[in-house]
Amino acid sequence: MRRIPTTSAWYRMVVPRARAKARAIASIPPTGCIIVACQFAQTYSMWAELAGQLGLELEAYADAAAANLIALAAQIALGKDAPELNELAFHAGIAQAIAGLLAAFAIHSRRGQLYVPLELLQRHGSGREDVSNNRATPALRAGLAELCSIARRHLRQARELAARAPADAMPAFLPVALAGPMLARMERDDYDPFVPVVIAPWRRQWRMWRAAREPARIFR
Repeated sequence: MRRIPTTSAWYRMVVPRARAKARAIASIPPTGCIIVACQFAQTYSMWAELAGQLGLELEAYADAAAANLIALAAQIALGKDAPELNELAFHAGIAQAIAGLLAAFAIHSRRGQLYVPLELLQRHGSGREDVSNNRATPALRAGLAELCSIARRHLRQARELAARAPADAMPAFLPVALAGPMLARMERDDYDPFVPVVIAPWRRQWRMWRAAREPARIFR
């Protein structure tokens, strides 16, 4: 029987590989960066379900799969290394990744997939049964609300750090502008976790256009 690695063992195996991959991507000329970055994101999306099954720290996954890509995009935008933006990219990437996973929670549950850490749901008295049976119990909603609050905390920290970031790097953070509206939908009293959170395309474009003109809006 194949042995499943423990949470700590999986963390030690996955996160260093993720960071090594990001460093390798950063050494590629800009013309090849976007293609490889997309392959990088696709690879790490397969690890999300393992995060839910094994209780891997979700923030570690988000750091590996989203924050490193934002940092890479910022490096491309600036045309040079930008280690001073790593902390901003870390918080922005975690907020974006968690908001995205929560927004797609209904779609994943229909496929029998659980990308939310199971340990977190169990701590609130919920579990895989609620998800597979589409039961929006108070326990399940409490677990998802905790993830929302985690994403909000990182979004606030990113907003504080962005005030000192170079303006030329801000285009790399534009996708994060959709995290706030998605979290706001899930924070409403009538939020149903089994109904996908969808922002109309025109609203997405309007939000990102306004954020491009006023970068402070990215982290609201």
